[in-house]
Amino acid sequence: MTRPRGSQSATAIIVGGSLAGLAAGIELRAAGLQVSIHERSERVLDDRGAGIVMQPDTQQILIERCGLREEKTGVWLGYRQYLGKDGKPVVYQPMPQLMTSWGLLYRALRTAFPEEAYFEGDMLISFESAKSKVDVSLAKSGEVDCDLLVAADGSRSLIRSVLFPDVKPRYAGYVAWRGVVAENEASAELLKTFANHFTFQQMHRSHILCYLIPGANGETEPGARRLNWVWYWNIPERALPAVMTGRDGKIRDFSVPPGQIRHELIEEQNRIAEELFCSPFLALWRATKDPFAQPILDLAVPRMRQDRIAIVGDAAFIPRPHTAGSTSKAAANARELGRALVHHQLNIDQALQEWEPPQLDLGRRLEIQGRTLGDRSQFSHRSLKTTIKKTLMTSLNIEIYSDLICPWCYIGRRRLEAGIKLLDASEPPNILWRPFELNPEMPKAGLDRKAYRSAKFGSWERSRLMDREVEATGKTLGLEFNYDRVLVTPNTFAGHRLLWWARDQGSQDLLADALFRAYFTKGLDLGKHEVLAEVAADAGLSEKDAKRFLKSDRGRDEVLEEERAGRRRGLSGVPFFVINGTPAFSGAQRPETFVETFRQVLGAEARRCGSDSCSV
Repeated sequence: MTRPRGSQSATAIIVGGSLAGLAAGIELRAAGLQVSIHERSERVLDDRGAGIVMQPDTQQILIERCGLREEKTGVWLGYRQYLGKDGKPVVYQPMPQLMTSWGLLYRALRTAFPEEAYFEGDMLISFESAKSKVDVSLAKSGEVDCDLLVAADGSRSLIRSVLFPDVKPRYAGYVAWRGVVAENEASAELLKTFANHFTFQQMHRSHILCYLIPGANGETEPGARRLNWVWYWNIPERALPAVMTGRDGKIRDFSVPPGQIRHELIEEQNRIAEELFCSPFLALWRATKDPFAQPILDLAVPRMRQDRIAIVGDAAFIPRPHTAGSTSKAAANARELGRALVHHQLNIDQALQEWEPPQLDLGRRLEIQGRTLGDRSQFSHRSLKTTIKKTLMTSLNIEIYSDLICPWCYIGRRRLEAGIKLLDASEPPNILWRPFELNPEMPKAGLDRKAYRSAKFGSWERSRLMDREVEATGKTLGLEFNYDRVLVTPNTFAGHRLLWWARDQGSQDLLADALFRAYFTKGLDLGKHEVLAEVAADAGLSEKDAKRFLKSDRGRDEVLEEERAGRRRGLSGVPFFVINGTPAFSGAQRPETFVETFRQVLGAEARRCGSDSCSV
């Protein structure tokens, strides 16, 4: 329940009861706040069949807070494919991905949040912010105050419009046509093409994609799922009102629901589909009963907090759907706010101060990424060959298990860079650094390197021989190893936590390079927090934020779990490379080995280009 004036218990009011609001409500309750959610709609929100690519933050809430088993959180796909105009795969590659749906997430989150604290038809009328509380007026609950007001009211956020009146959703120049086909209604030929595949067709200034999602009631069993597709199509802004006008004559701002798209628009898109689509996608389009349409929008706030108000989800940033990051961003906003409140023992001001900077950075990164991907697909003058090649490289995900004091990890990173250059890839792959401690029992203060290495390898002379081999190899790659400056073998756990933190800042690879250089070239002690913060600053991160993070316990459990996951993969040494979810090889392999592995992963069929295909 909301708090009447004068009540003393710490409360949070969340405006907006969709995914962002529910995630925030669940995480804030877990942190210890008394929470109520107020949704403007009078009824249970509608699924419409929207598919979502599952990301870790979202899945962790489903498992940890909602009690779902992993296999019930979505539908696993095994492969990614790009179809040419003839309907045959241009590119075919293993790429396991978990797909879910808006409806499954909503039902799970709604079930996990107390029904008595969720108020439908309770629209926000007004609010007034003070330093230590927020006075709120709601349609049904009346006049209440709270210690924390969370704006989770989406793209139409009243709270955002009051705080930042100049920040409004802006049309990006194209529309997403969407639809679903029930698996039990799809032909055998359709299922042969699309089941177990994340499938794309890239066209000139347009593309369409399809993947399986859970059924209308969250079913994940074969036969009960749905084929979900999205077609991005350019429409000039002057023509948008006609597209957004439904059969009932009502002009909508954000979505024309199933059953409301006017027949003449469907007929026009059908003519375009017959001209552009390969036969599998054309059959999928024709099998769809009620497509719907959503304009692609851009929106970004300059801040995510003011006094005791936090802005989350699409109320703060609307990343374009190509990022597959909108839902996971809302989940991250919620999880990190809950963590900050726990860390600061429900001191809301301190928690918001810690929470805002990394969440702003996350939103800005997704905004930039979404615009880059969308504009490249929809407005670029590049050939299909170049567009697909760029898309392929950005779909290449490389996980590197390493330790910060492992010289061959540093060498392996440089050889990886050389391999990427050999591919002549103007768009880099996605690189993710994973933790592995060579010395997990190392004291926090570290040990004298000479004494430690002498004991480990039998003598200091043998250790020096190994060092000279590393120095000689590094020299051929332009890497400077100054072992005479390295006096301490440090405990690297804090460094791995910092790398985990830098992942959300979009600077993980830069920080990894800076940490290697700090240890091997400058001889700095990476076990000291003040040294780590200075290295973070060298990598372009905030030294102040790095110090604040290192003083907290954030990332501790996550790093430990990632280390355990690595050992479950059979790791016993580093560097170890995992490419698109598949363990590839260990050791600092030569650049040519990386190139050959990339080409195998990206698909042998993609090595020659025609009008509808591309070489890698």
